[in-house]
Amino acid sequence: MDGAMTIAASGLSADTTWLNQIASNVANMRDEWALGSGNPFRSSAVGMSANAQGGVSANVTAKSPSTLVAFDPTSPLANTAGLVGTPNVDLVGEIASQSLALESYRANVVAFKTAIDMTKTALDTVA
Repeated sequence: MDGAMTIAASGLSADTTWLNQIASNVANMRDEWALGSGNPFRSSAVGMSANAQGGVSANVTAKSPSTLVAFDPTSPLANTAGLVGTPNVDLVGEIASQSLALESYRANVVAFKTAIDMTKTALDTVA
């Protein structure tokens, strides 16, 4: 039963990473910067990979492209052509990803609780 709890816990950890990445993208989606300056916010995505011992790991990577050029001549950061840099964040896509991440988190909670209940039942049977 411990293996099932470990696997479910790895899923909970990966889902937490996924939700944090989504929150970061959404929180910074309206950032703007002058083209060619500084260190702009770069949007990211999460990929999941299976662990050799079971479970899953979350890998945060930069989206490709992670930044875009937008036309905003009213921005004080715009160049002479009215262009600024912005993160490559699609709000609708982030909301859809958030729904998937939340459902995955809930499923891992259920799996973890079920493993605990099975362990309790096994111990009660022995006692």
